[in-house]
Amino acid sequence: TLLTSDRDPARTVNAAGDGVVEIADKQGNLVLVNVDPKTGTPLKLSYQSVQTGGPSGTVDEVYGDWKEVGGIRLPHKITMQQGERVAAEVNIQQWSLNSGLTADDVSKRP
Repeated sequence: TLLTSDRDPARTVNAAGDGVVEIADKQGNLVLVNVDPKTGTPLKLSYQSVQTGGPSGTVDEVYGDWKEVGGIRLPHKITMQQGERVAAEVNIQQWSLNSGLTADDVSKRP
C-alpha cells in the first residue's frame, strides 16, 4: 500500500530532495523512499522503528539484486540496517506473480 500512498487521504506524499520521496500519515509515521532518478526504482526505505523493550532508531531497508520476473523488475535481496548494524538480510529465491489463484482458492481452508 506504500506505493499507492498518493491515493490515501490519510497520507501525504512530498518530494524531499533529489531522488527522495517523503510519505507521512496522520499518526506521525514517516518513511523516506530513495529512488533511482533515472529509472524510478526504489533503492532504500528509511523509517523510525519504535519497539517496546527492544532497540529503537532509524531502520534502512536497502533493495538490491534486481531481476526481471514476469515483465517486472523485482529485488532479490533486502538488507535491513539499524544504524551501522546489519539487522537482517533477506535473499529471495523466487517470486510468483499472477499464479492463477482465484478468490475461492484462497478462501479454502486446509
